[in-house]
Amino acid sequence: MRRLALALGLILAPACAHATVCALASGASQATVQSAVTAASTAACTGTASASTVQFGAGTYAFASTVTIPCGSAAMTLTGPAVVFPAAATATISGAFATSSLFTVSACTTGLTFEYLGCNGGVPSPHGGSCMFVAGPFSNLTFTHNTVWGNQGSTSTAGPSDSLLWLDGTKPSVVDANIVVTWNVFGATGNCSNVMSVVADSGGYCEGVGLHPAFSNLVVANNTFFYQEQGVKLWE
Repeated sequence: MRRLALALGLILAPACAHATVCALASGASQATVQSAVTAASTAACTGTASASTVQFGAGTYAFASTVTIPCGSAAMTLTGPAVVFPAAATATISGAFATSSLFTVSACTTGLTFEYLGCNGGVPSPHGGSCMFVAGPFSNLTFTHNTVWGNQGSTSTAGPSDSLLWLDGTKPSVVDANIVVTWNVFGATGNCSNVMSVVADSGGYCEGVGLHPAFSNLVVANNTFFYQEQGVKLWE
């Protein structure tokens, strides 16, 4: 019996050693956040509602570069404390990147829920401030009850990083499917000020939601947009 118990202990020990606590406290470092997100992608989280969930506590989290959300082995969730729309999210991620986003999501079909979080893009100069870039093809994204702001646009140089949420794809081969964007607040005073100050420009990148085709089963509803060049733009 002792030999059996010892053998079971040796078998179980490695699984426990690789588990990661994914309940994050205010001020957790970018490296800690990345570690938790990576653990969630392999269903190796502890301390949260599921092994594929990262829970941000109320407070602020400063990023110096983008955090990558890998394709999960199962549907993943990144969440903050629940609030009632249109109340602002109480867990806020901040940074100021001109050519990248706070989060870059890898192409995937297993699914991602991103909810009850704040993204402050920092209104970088001369443009940028994106919260999330979603690579295509991606299926089963729910982006809901978030507070997202801090983008800036340019009248001469622009790109996906100027959009608070960008969903990428290529018609007809790279199709994003089952995308739900609801009950979010996009934008704040001073966002997109470079393009707001001119009468005409060739823009559209400084937007709440940028959609680069193609899509299947797309829902964008019950969102509020402030101080954006465009609320939602569909790109050819």
